[in-house]
Amino acid sequence: MPRETVVVVTILGLGMGILWGALSLAVWAADPRTPGVVIAPLWLVAVIGPHVNVNVNLLGAVICATLGLVAASVFLIIARARGA
Repeated sequence: MPRETVVVVTILGLGMGILWGALSLAVWAADPRTPGVVIAPLWLVAVIGPHVNVNVNLLGAVICATLGLVAASVFLIIARARGA
């Protein structure tokens, strides 16, 4: 797999993670009965936030970026396993 592909997928993963975090906040604000999978970044910030002494906005950005990187990594692992 070319390095350029890995870089592009990683950047897309980061972007999608940040987008997921922003949209989860907007969706939860519109309807508090939103399923947990949709608002997972908010739950993680609420669970981890009280235990660390970090700015909540920074913590949210780090969590969303991490979720995006995990999704991108899974995608790349699956692509590698299929012979890409």
